Amino acid sequence: MIDRMFTLTLTFAILAGATLAVGDEYFSTQPNRPAPIVAKLPRVMITGQIQPTLTEVASAEPSADTNATKRMQ
Repeated sequence: MIDRMFTLTLTFAILAGATLAVGDEYFSTQPNRPAPIVAKLPRVMITGQIQPTLTEVASAEPSADTNATKRMQ
């Protein structure tokens, strides 16, 4: 029974503390901070060529390359 009361009290205290923290930040009268310095870099242009992809995944017939490698072994 005491663990349920402790959990309820702890939850209420955390919620009340969070509400006070948010309210304090919302209504605070701190002077405005200066805007951060932002570095602007020049644009970068990337150029390249697209390499053709190999579309053949599997072949039922052996190619000339595989026959040559088998002979060498």
